[in-house]
Amino acid sequence: IALKELDLPALKKVGANVSLSNMAALESLKLNALSRVDGTLSLNGLDKLQSVSCSALTMAKNIDLERLALDGISFPSLENVTVQFKMQNMSKLKKVELPKLVSCAKMQLYYFDVADALDFSSVKQLGSLEVVAAYKLTSLTLPETTQELILNGASRNIMPVLKNVKTINVLKIS
Repeated sequence: IALKELDLPALKKVGANVSLSNMAALESLKLNALSRVDGTLSLNGLDKLQSVSCSALTMAKNIDLERLALDGISFPSLENVTVQFKMQNMSKLKKVELPKLVSCAKMQLYYFDVADALDFSSVKQLGSLEVVAAYKLTSLTLPETTQELILNGASRNIMPVLKNVKTINVLKIS
């Protein structure tokens, strides 16, 4: 029998890493008491995953989401990602909600097939944002000051409208 739901209702802190990968039947992940991950929260290759609930998570060193079947992802309490937040090969992802994210050293978004608009305006300190092969992305809302913005995909004559941003220290478009 394959695991369809993973619920760890009392888990509050992970001192190193949380890694879930290639769990073919997993449909639901609930880590609602988890407030801190001192290493990496990694979800990879969870092809049937329909919902992730990490409602109390406020801080993680790294978040790595790859090859998930989700159409939306929300971290409603997340305030700080100290090293990197990476989302890659999320072929159904249309919505990313990070309403309380204040600081993120580096954010990487690779191979988004369906998202047409992303809003990161709530992030007060965004070190680097790299967007690669998000061919349907037409609107990207950023903080007023963004340290580095890397957009790769202009070769397909697609360039998202950049909203809200007034200062970018490094801008790379290819």
